[in-house]
Amino acid sequence: MNPLPERPLSFGRRLRFLLFPACCPLCGNVIPMQRLFCETCEEAISDKIFEDTYVLEKDNTVHAAALWKYDGQVRQTLLAYKFSGQIDFREAFGVALASLVKGVSTDSFDLVVSVPSDKKRVRQLGFDHAGELARQAAQRLSLPYRPVMIRTRKAVFQHTLTREDRMRNLKNVFAVNEDLTGMRVLLVDDIITTGASVCACAEALYRAGAAEVLAVAVAKTMREEFQ
Repeated sequence: MNPLPERPLSFGRRLRFLLFPACCPLCGNVIPMQRLFCETCEEAISDKIFEDTYVLEKDNTVHAAALWKYDGQVRQTLLAYKFSGQIDFREAFGVALASLVKGVSTDSFDLVVSVPSDKKRVRQLGFDHAGELARQAAQRLSLPYRPVMIRTRKAVFQHTLTREDRMRNLKNVFAVNEDLTGMRVLLVDDIITTGASVCACAEALYRAGAAEVLAVAVAKTMREEFQ
């Protein structure tokens, strides 16, 4: 993967980091204010990328890639990002996702979208965690981000479901409110667990006319945990 760019520093941000030192979102070590990760964690980003290709209906496929295994400090950091208001992590993760895209695909993309979050959860948290990651990645890739994906019905929370149950639970849950004919689409989420959400979203994107879908995430749960 390509080296990660440095953090842009406005006067206000410089002042903030003088008062509250910047920390690596993965290990918590203090880092220079222009860096997004410490050197050790940045090197670990390129150590191993977790990839899968899922076969969909009508012979479509979606390739999915994630930066880290969902455990240890990565898990703690993502939980803090999603549920404890640590939204500053979105910049570092967005930059890392943009670098991941450049590392796994030579294709050019037309649009960045995110796996749509449950509206009730967005209201509770105060932000759309996947949408914020997608915005950050899109900005770094100089691509447009649009929240074109919607949920057509409420699905059962999935954390206790098997992969097969998740696939059934998400059948026709997602739709797209825009014509994507011929477009190459980058789909962003925070965590890939069984791939059910990625597959359901990709199906909806292909129904809307997308020519290609690549899914990227910060972390991936290992498949054997759900067998």
